[in-house]
Amino acid sequence: MSCSVTYGCVLTWRPRSEPLHGEDDQIVPYADSAPLSAKLLKDSTLKTYKGFPHGMPTTEADTINADLLAFLKKSKQVAA
Repeated sequence: MSCSVTYGCVLTWRPRSEPLHGEDDQIVPYADSAPLSAKLLKDSTLKTYKGFPHGMPTTEADTINADLLAFLKKSKQVAA
């Protein structure tokens, strides 16, 4: 496989993304970052968590893990 073919594949591959952000994030305020992150990531969907803090993957692990698994399953179905 040539470098140009490989490079072309990389350019056309665009993974789906779903930025996650808690509205009560005191470290990275929601208004300053969440909408921008969703805008910068093409074909993304911002998932907002009301009242969740910056450390939500730890403090709200059950919710975040369930949503991540659902996103991965949905992404796998789209790719199939």
